[in-house]
Amino acid sequence: MATPAWVERLKKRWGLTSNWDFAVIFTVFAVTGTTTAFSKRYFFEWVGLDTDPLWLYILCYIGYMLLAYQPILLFFGTLVGKFTFFWGFVKRFIGWLLKPFGVKL
Repeated sequence: MATPAWVERLKKRWGLTSNWDFAVIFTVFAVTGTTTAFSKRYFFEWVGLDTDPLWLYILCYIGYMLLAYQPILLFFGTLVGKFTFFWGFVKRFIGWLLKPFGVKL
């Protein structure tokens, strides 16, 4: 069975050599997203944030998802032995986040 072209492009871009590494990395992204979304409920209950006012809830939701995703990604990436790969993603995100403030990594 042939590998789809988009998989090959991502493998080349990310410097991967095997389909197994690709599957592991995609699984880590999926588990991280699910864990972050699941943990949001408990975090918001802990800090006592409700959906009223809605604009504050949405702002806090976006902030939580952006900030909580990074350490969770590193945690799961480390568990599967791909810390260096995921650290590159986190560094690029932090650089993107700090760029408007004139900070360069």
